[in-house]
Amino acid sequence: MTFPKARLVVSALLFLAWLGFLLYMFFETGTIILSRPQFLLAQVYVVAHVHVGGRAEASNGRATIVEVLWSSDDAGRKLADQTIELPELLAFDRKNWHQGEVKFILPLQKTGAGAYEIVPIPRDPGSPFATHGSVEAEGLFSHRSARRVTFATALDLEIQWKDAGYQVTLTREELRIYPATRATRSQVQAMIQAKK
Repeated sequence: MTFPKARLVVSALLFLAWLGFLLYMFFETGTIILSRPQFLLAQVYVVAHVHVGGRAEASNGRATIVEVLWSSDDAGRKLADQTIELPELLAFDRKNWHQGEVKFILPLQKTGAGAYEIVPIPRDPGSPFATHGSVEAEGLFSHRSARRVTFATALDLEIQWKDAGYQVTLTREELRIYPATRATRSQVQAMIQAKK
């Protein structure tokens, strides 16, 4: 009779351990994990204020650099206290952002024109996921392009321009920015230490 009771106790303990593990996983899902490939390609890591207001206010696409965490060159180190244009911020889904000034960690790279842009996550050929898209269309006498718009907008433009007779190329991109929390800052610091 003791053997069945022992099995019951062991089963109950394993069940409770499993429930405890599920509870741990539930609370751990709020953890934000930075994309290391995205940061490896970046030339500058910054903490920036992004103004998030109403519909009209949210569309300025500017970020004020509060702190430069790491830079590969001297020009990037001088970005502190500057406001830069990041039009791709306009295409982010802001429904989960708080109103007012929000601090984000931004991995940036320099464009050919000398401006900065958010580094896209390197594409996995099999991954269908994209947050942004760039569309280029070439016709007989004209050329059109839309760069880093929301992916839904890029798909709409692709359909419209194909219907208009253009040859269309759609490039999928996944852009991510990260809230500047203690956990995300420690992940960035670990990446910086690994570079040394």
